[in-house]
Amino acid sequence: MDKTRKPTEEHEEEIMKKNIQKRFENMFTGSGEPLTNLSIHEVENLKSRVAELEAQLAQQPLQSNQRLLPTLAEAASKVEPSRERPVHRKKPATTETEPKQVALWIAGIFIAVSLGFVGYSLYNLFSTQGGQADLSDKALIPFTLVMVIMSVIGFRLIQRDQRDLGAWILFVINSILPPVLATLFLAQLAVLLTGHFFN
Repeated sequence: MDKTRKPTEEHEEEIMKKNIQKRFENMFTGSGEPLTNLSIHEVENLKSRVAELEAQLAQQPLQSNQRLLPTLAEAASKVEPSRERPVHRKKPATTETEPKQVALWIAGIFIAVSLGFVGYSLYNLFSTQGGQADLSDKALIPFTLVMVIMSVIGFRLIQRDQRDLGAWILFVINSILPPVLATLFLAQLAVLLTGHFFN
């Protein structure tokens, strides 16, 4: 396909490659036109303003350095847009209340689960065991009541914007202590441990 090309096409392609190469080199050497996001109109306005300032500067005597600085500051304020304007961004109202609402829902779920444990423990005691409580029932039924009370306390703490304390209470009372107590009393480890310490 290269053999079918005309010599003028190759020449034009070569010129285009050289132009692209020159533009690429000029971007990094600082010569040529600077890279900018400004429109042509803005660039022309800036160039005319620079020319005005250079003319004013040439007319002024060099001995008044104090007058030179305010002139440059005035020029900068005219050329650059004011950066002192406050930017008003609307924050969504849900960002502050959303974590609190989620924590309240979780606390409510823990209250419901704790009430379910109380109900199941009492059902098990009176229906299955005929009202005869053994050692595990004597320890775990009061603890399920403590779980309900502490879950309500955690819920109230979260409502009063003390999310961390409320969350820790919910975590420790509902997630850490029940498995430990259930293991101790259902596997009869409490009896074994107390018998071991008193022998």
